[in-house]
Amino acid sequence: MRIWTRRLVLTSLAILLLSLASPSLAHASSQPTAPRLVPTTVCSCPPEGGNPSTVVQLRGHHGPPPNTSAYDEQIGETFTQSFTSLEYNVTAVAQTDATLDTGPGYLLNGLSNSGYWYQVGVSWNWSPGQSPGTGFGMNYEVFDTSQNSIFPQNGGGGVQAFTGTVNQGDTVLLNLYFTNSSQVMMAAEDLETGAFASETYSAVGGGTYFVGLTNAVSNSNGYFTGLMTEWYHGNPFYANGKEVIYSNPNFALSSAWMWMDEFDSNSNTGVFSSTSPAPLTFTGNPTHLQEFSYNGTVEYGDAYEFITGNLTGTGTSTTVPLTLSYSVQGGGTGYSPPVVTYVSNGVQGTAALNSSAVTYNVDAGSLWSVSSGLNGSSSSERWQTNQTTMGVAASAQTIQFQYYHQFQVAFAFSVSGGGSGYSTPAVKYASFGSPQSVLLTSGRSQGIWADAGSSYNYTDPLAGSSSGERWDSGGASGIVSSSGTITATYQHQFLVTVEASFKGSEVFPSVVLRSTSAGSPFTGTIVQGTTSFWLDANASYSIPQSISLSQGERWATNATAMGLVSGQVIIPLAYQYQYYIGVGTNSTEGGTVSLISGWYLPGTSMQLTADTSPGWKFQGWTGVGAGSSSSTTPSLSLTVSGPANETATFFPGITVTSTGPVSIAYLDGSTSGSVPAGTSTVIYVPPSSTLTLSASSAPFLYSFSGWSGASSSTATSISLAVNGPESVTGNSSYSYSDIAIIAVAVTVVALAALLASRRSRKPATG
Repeated sequence: MRIWTRRLVLTSLAILLLSLASPSLAHASSQPTAPRLVPTTVCSCPPEGGNPSTVVQLRGHHGPPPNTSAYDEQIGETFTQSFTSLEYNVTAVAQTDATLDTGPGYLLNGLSNSGYWYQVGVSWNWSPGQSPGTGFGMNYEVFDTSQNSIFPQNGGGGVQAFTGTVNQGDTVLLNLYFTNSSQVMMAAEDLETGAFASETYSAVGGGTYFVGLTNAVSNSNGYFTGLMTEWYHGNPFYANGKEVIYSNPNFALSSAWMWMDEFDSNSNTGVFSSTSPAPLTFTGNPTHLQEFSYNGTVEYGDAYEFITGNLTGTGTSTTVPLTLSYSVQGGGTGYSPPVVTYVSNGVQGTAALNSSAVTYNVDAGSLWSVSSGLNGSSSSERWQTNQTTMGVAASAQTIQFQYYHQFQVAFAFSVSGGGSGYSTPAVKYASFGSPQSVLLTSGRSQGIWADAGSSYNYTDPLAGSSSGERWDSGGASGIVSSSGTITATYQHQFLVTVEASFKGSEVFPSVVLRSTSAGSPFTGTIVQGTTSFWLDANASYSIPQSISLSQGERWATNATAMGLVSGQVIIPLAYQYQYYIGVGTNSTEGGTVSLISGWYLPGTSMQLTADTSPGWKFQGWTGVGAGSSSSTTPSLSLTVSGPANETATFFPGITVTSTGPVSIAYLDGSTSGSVPAGTSTVIYVPPSSTLTLSASSAPFLYSFSGWSGASSSTATSISLAVNGPESVTGNSSYSYSDIAIIAVAVTVVALAALLASRRSRKPATG
């Protein structure tokens, strides 16, 4: 024989299952059978028990059949009273596991006040094929205070043959008591045939009574005083066995714990475990059976009886219809249908659910379960349901399980542009079709399972924002379409308000503000009146101070229209409609005017005066455009009514002088005239024009000797390029050739006269 110690491994599972236990009430269907032996006596010593916070759910048990590796199911009742002797009738019921051919043991258990544990019972086919062990036999075992099986000496539990026949359905009396020789008697007797079996073992440690437990179902070793049906199965067992009745009509229990569990003896792991949340009280109605059930297994108890398995004659249906189907919300691919696990005719079965309803007939009172997550799910993507996926088959049910396609995401946020006074955002999302919310107190959430295809929304703007300052994400919302981190970036922004007015025209321009918003370049149109923009903190902004419309027309303001967004700001911009008036001269050297070119408001009166430079002559004004004027007077008045140009025209003066009897003719393209011999004349011609001068023929004894001043040519005709005031002189002098001719002529004449005179004085010859 051996004891499994499972306290550390499965305590948490046992506590969970304890919370699920919910005893129900039932009436007994038969009267207890009277025993033959002397009634038990109640010990006068105080009850003992453990602390409820350290309840050990997994009790020690009678050792398994030889060479058996199987699932051990135990259904038990723990007494809260203490006794000097124990005796209970039990029905000899033959029932066999389909896989192992093993049957159950029906055991009476006693925990001595010295900490040793004694067991005696009747079993069916405890060790099939062995003798003793096949058929009905007496089971017995003793455990020390360290969970060691010490009797029989080879451990593993003992099986002893009865002295006679024990038949199916016979009543067998089980007895545990302390003898006068400090021994513990472990005995079993068939009250129908008289078949008997017994063993004795020392009352180790000086034990004198069997301890009841008021605060726990077992002590720290898993030992208890009470009754237990134990059965090894080849597969996990989720159904009731046949009815087995333990009874003592001569003594009424005041209360008792009820519990049940099942373990895999190979891996030493639990299959299920449950305990009544408190001892069931029998004093109010001692013959009223109270039911405790879990995971397809049921037991009943009152002050006189403890029953395991199905009650006979109750009319209860043995099967329950479960109609199941499933659907998937959110789509996706790669998943498999959910699987239902159920018990039918005591055998566990599984099946894949369909989208259309299918009915499964399961054993009444058995545990069923459905996959909470679909195969194909991973650590970042899953198909999961939040419906209850397990239960006990108590009545007909129709359930459609809805699975949600979900992604694991983390929500995060960051703030650009700094600032203070804002609060962290919350994110709204959907999980299992229901609205959820998470506050990002640390800047990032833990992993969250959010429904695929559902929307999420961040707080926007952040709390702490005001009418002039905010932290805005530009609408942090979207659809959950994959796993990973979803980050909303909030921009620190200030409200910039432009108060624009336009005067001078009914046609308003399109004025554009340029800056940065939400971390990107931003342009905003300013209109007549008030226009506001949310711009990023510390971003620069600029607004045109003038807006050109057509040639010579614009809107303009003198206000400052650029800066940094360092806080909430109001920018007043008064735009005026203006015309461009061009004022100038045809030559910068010819003179000046009293006003300069510029932009003027409509209706402005302008006074223009031309001042002539020395050597130049004011010729007049040349006006082009609305309201312009052409005049020859140096002073000019006009009213601005549109784009216009006024040009003052100055001509340079060319002084032409004749120093002799030669006259000089001039021609500047359109103007011609002459300068008489020996005079000087000033001629005014346009700048950059060409002036042609021609000297006339000189009289006898004179000749033209050339030009001086602006030209040094000796040609009688010259062309001057006029760029400014100039002087040019045409020079003439005596003609020495003419004088020489005259002298020669006079000499010739004189010689001729002399010769003639001489001839006249010669005598005649004859």
